[in-house]
Amino acid sequence: MVTPADAPDRTAVIAQDWLPGYELLSEIGAGGFGTVYKARQLKLDRLVAVKLIKRDLMADPDQAARFETEAVILGKFRHPNIVHVYDLGSHGGRLYLAEELLEGEDLGVLLKRTGRLDERTAWHVARQAAAGLAHAASHRVVHRDVKPANLFLTPPPTGVDWPIGIPLVQIMDFGIARVKWAVDADGFPRTHQGAIVGTPAYMAPEQHQGIEDLDHRADIYSLGVTLYHALTGHPPFSAKTVWEMMARKLSVTPTMWDCLSPASAELIRSMIAPDRADRIQTYEELSQRIDAVLSDRKIANVAGGIRGTRGKVRMQIAGIVAVIIGIGIGVWFGVRPAVRAALPATYVSSGDQQALFTGKPDVYDWRAPEAGGNWTVEKDDEKTPVLCGTGFTRRAYQAPAENRITLGLDLYRATVAEVHFGIPVRASESMPRYVLRITRAGGAVLGTRVGSRGEFTPGSEPIPFPPESWFQDRRPYLEVKIDRTAGGWAVWFNGKLVGRAAYAADTADEFRLFADGGKARIDSAILEPIRKR
Repeated sequence: MVTPADAPDRTAVIAQDWLPGYELLSEIGAGGFGTVYKARQLKLDRLVAVKLIKRDLMADPDQAARFETEAVILGKFRHPNIVHVYDLGSHGGRLYLAEELLEGEDLGVLLKRTGRLDERTAWHVARQAAAGLAHAASHRVVHRDVKPANLFLTPPPTGVDWPIGIPLVQIMDFGIARVKWAVDADGFPRTHQGAIVGTPAYMAPEQHQGIEDLDHRADIYSLGVTLYHALTGHPPFSAKTVWEMMARKLSVTPTMWDCLSPASAELIRSMIAPDRADRIQTYEELSQRIDAVLSDRKIANVAGGIRGTRGKVRMQIAGIVAVIIGIGIGVWFGVRPAVRAALPATYVSSGDQQALFTGKPDVYDWRAPEAGGNWTVEKDDEKTPVLCGTGFTRRAYQAPAENRITLGLDLYRATVAEVHFGIPVRASESMPRYVLRITRAGGAVLGTRVGSRGEFTPGSEPIPFPPESWFQDRRPYLEVKIDRTAGGWAVWFNGKLVGRAAYAADTADEFRLFADGGKARIDSAILEPIRKR
């Protein structure tokens, strides 16, 4: 099971003998099936999620069987895109299941919080979900309840090449999964024949009809509906009753295709065909077609692009980007500091702001691009949740063409803090990026660095760091503002223009924070579209 990163500790610590071998620490959540606790497995000294079935459900053999079935199913799986189960048992007349404790949030929560996903992110999520479902299908298991709430998004693994801004997907809740083994051969209970289980908005038509021989194509359909929701902001079908929903799925063609690229629209059509014989038939075919969509140049550079892109053409583009950036440095940093500082702001906010830091540990949104970065959510002297850490962290986002990032930055205990931006999509260590470097002694200076560890080359006169007197009766957070427009970058420190730089089109939608010599903090990070004044 999982834990939302901001789940409150609603229960006191529970005595460990209440559940032998576990120390229940706090309640994560509760629902119709039972309660989930954050717990410590004492023998291995690790944090887990313990799911307890309600006592009144224990009297129903079918409900208890479903709970045990989920544990046995998950116990057989070994796949990075499926949540891991550790233990199953009973105590005091109640069944319990111990599972991997995850950090992050499910796709449903993310969609409510941020709205629809860009196509690149959505298809990377789908690609991982398809891999996990394919593993389940290889064990003759059909999930039957694929939906946004059952795709959990966690921080990606460290030390591997991973697409920028993409979380790791783990499939949850196999409690109503269909196991295609016989009871007498393997001991798996089966749902009553003809029973309709699942979530109506995402179910395949054959699930509505109670067809007994469901197969993996039902999960492909549900994944297609989930992707439609992720890409458009809502499921493709709505109705007042389950039966009306089934009728619409069999007779109505979803609209809103105009907001998708042709490649995405065509693939979703193939996933949600009403007749399963007309759908994509295998996960191998689905994965190949998702890969083809991800290679479509119309979506390749959205939200930062895909690292590790193959081919000589991509390498040549990367080289051109480096040249453009180099030319831009000479053109823009060649402006005399006095003239540059006098240039007025030409862009203003369009009023639609998005918080890139919400005060909650959205850990998969903020992650270290390399080993050694350590940033967590802590509370400052005013008990305000802030992002605090050392080394590198990065934040990817989907941005309009002309946008502004505003950060509230406190050097805190760090001797130096840097904001890296203008990072090429192919973010190798041999390519330059822009860096705003801030120290107490040297103030704020705009310059460049090759990769994350190359030598810093200043390109502007410094904007002085505020004196101690400035901080009296003020919070310690200084404003960093970075405008990106077709005309180039403009960088501001505490209301003063530091400098301008050229913009290259093949630039990732992300920025990176770096702190050294101690921890730095940020209390806010805002993304907003901007327009000419």
